[in-house]
Amino acid sequence: MEKKGILGSPLGFEVLQELHALDQIPRGSEGFDPEKNWSHIYRIWSSYGYWEKNNFDNGWLKIQREVNLSDATQDFRITQLINNFTGRKSDLGVFNLVTAKLKCHLNELATPIQWKLESQFYYEDNSLDLPEIGLIKTGKINNSILSVSTNGKMREQTIDRNVTSNWSLCESIQRLPLNDSAKLDFTYMEDLVVIKNDHHLSYQGLRSSGMSEKEDQLHYFQQLGRGVFPFEYYLDTNHECLMIVTGPRAYILDDSATDIFNKRHPWLKDEITNRIDASEVG
Repeated sequence: MEKKGILGSPLGFEVLQELHALDQIPRGSEGFDPEKNWSHIYRIWSSYGYWEKNNFDNGWLKIQREVNLSDATQDFRITQLINNFTGRKSDLGVFNLVTAKLKCHLNELATPIQWKLESQFYYEDNSLDLPEIGLIKTGKINNSILSVSTNGKMREQTIDRNVTSNWSLCESIQRLPLNDSAKLDFTYMEDLVVIKNDHHLSYQGLRSSGMSEKEDQLHYFQQLGRGVFPFEYYLDTNHECLMIVTGPRAYILDDSATDIFNKRHPWLKDEITNRIDASEVG
């Protein structure tokens, strides 16, 4: 009998399986090397808190990494598309497209050096763009001074030297040892926009998915800190990050993520391609 009502428990392998978000453990790339260049595509799956409704794939995230050994930096290209549909029949689907370029140090935290980000919102029926809530943001960190320009307005503030972002942390965690010595303390920049202090990441051991006869064992990290739900990161033995779970949302490594999303919103394929090409991030 299908369950109904409020979920009443955090997302985990069993809950994600029951909600049809997972039918098997994501598989990483054969021969993945976290020290080399790579590209990851994650399917974004969200729950609105009920067993029987409003649980679906509502976006995708692509992170591309290129390492520069000559100056010990790395470049990231970020593309993220999310449908912010609330589940109410009266709502139009509102989409948020984020494109960003980010240069980081090749250090333990992949600390950001400079970046440019563009965020656009628009309705699903393409009837109206929402430029008033979009933004173009550039930023840099130099000697613990954060300088940010948002739609042309500049501000500066001091920031902790131990800082990372949600996207660069996805890279950093893949270079950590898979044992109890893996611990990080840092300031967290959510989407390179919101600064959140007192974050801690640590290795929690192996966790079984219980989803196959040949038991899958994944390495499990947990992130705790101010202003966020706890984050759970699941890595394979090659250090590749296969899944991230936080609050009502899961990021699941899946090369077909964009195709799945395009089938749900078929008009979007060309529209998103055009918007990415036209983005001021370039």
